[in-house]
Amino acid sequence: MRLSNKLKLEIETLTFGGSGLGRLGGKVCFVPRALPGEVVEAEICKEKPDYCTARLLKVLKPAPERIPEVCPYGTFCPGCAYQQLDYGYENELKDRQMRDFLGRSLPLDGCEFGPPLAPENPFGCRNKLVLHVEKSGPNTALGYLSGNNQTVLDVPQCLLAGDAINEKLAELRRDNGFFHSLHPGQTLTLRYTRQNGVICWRNAPPAGMSWLKEELPFGEFSVPAGSFHQVNTFGAAALVDDAAAIFRRERPETVVDVYCGSGLFGVTAAVAGVPEIIGIELDVQAAAAARYNLSRHGAARVRIVAADAGETLARLAGKLPESALLVVDPPRGGLDKKAKTGLVRSKLKRLIYVSCGPDTLGRDLKMLHNDGFDLKFARMINMFPRTSHFEIFSYLTRD
Repeated sequence: MRLSNKLKLEIETLTFGGSGLGRLGGKVCFVPRALPGEVVEAEICKEKPDYCTARLLKVLKPAPERIPEVCPYGTFCPGCAYQQLDYGYENELKDRQMRDFLGRSLPLDGCEFGPPLAPENPFGCRNKLVLHVEKSGPNTALGYLSGNNQTVLDVPQCLLAGDAINEKLAELRRDNGFFHSLHPGQTLTLRYTRQNGVICWRNAPPAGMSWLKEELPFGEFSVPAGSFHQVNTFGAAALVDDAAAIFRRERPETVVDVYCGSGLFGVTAAVAGVPEIIGIELDVQAAAAARYNLSRHGAARVRIVAADAGETLARLAGKLPESALLVVDPPRGGLDKKAKTGLVRSKLKRLIYVSCGPDTLGRDLKMLHNDGFDLKFARMINMFPRTSHFEIFSYLTRD
């Protein structure tokens, strides 16, 4: 039912991204923060020929999975799309979304799905925050970008971050000298490890900053402060465990770790007994850390190439032995064209694909399936609780 730009809507499902989906006549309507089974009152914000988006005004009939929101910024912050959702149901929902994305792209008849994995507590599990600075006259906002990707929402504390990070953030905000020396457009990064405690920097880490020491199932792992590492230690450990199980079962002679970062999967393979590790990583500091980590954990033969992953894989793929096992953990955008071309033209028959983008993963797996790869295993790992994002660990083979 529609009254002016306000409407009463029944929510059918929850889409990837966190919006409830209802229908207005023949048009789809997306309502952030609305849940399946709810009847809501909403106000249209944007209307297109085939869909509209609306702002939730009131929940007229709440879903049984709706819970009270605990974060005071939840209504305004675009990050925690699922704060109003029972955590157990969030994990079920993300697992279902993963299966839906994969099922649209390739047959799942021969795929084993591992049970979803998630931290016991959805809060306090992030080991890194990146906050933005905005100034208006004497007022300074330090927090997250709002939905328009321009305005900064001032966030004194974030429930997703660990206690040590929030304590450090509170300390910084009490320091008038620090707080008022921030400049518009700057970022403030806070990183925590058990060994290093909390370190922070503006924009980029200062030159010469010591590498951070992470703790993973195989032991100590060094990461340059400005290089990529999983923001959830539980999730990183879950990825390591799944990869280690495949390395031990398949016993490859060579593992090629593409987008290898500081060597997370290469080290996992070495500890599992794989004799040869090849890593490809554009970030020079991360590549150096990968060499160090692999040496420290006893890798027998190591080759780390500090270069573009797609170009290098395209060049090396035809020279790799058929028995090699490939690991790819690309950015959210998925495999680039050169990487896909190199992989398709190679003789490789075993592939671990780790992804934080189910849409781009589905796209890439469809291409791989058309070239003979079959999906054998997949698992949803809730690396980003209360947000709409999650990680997928998948394993494919081809005859």
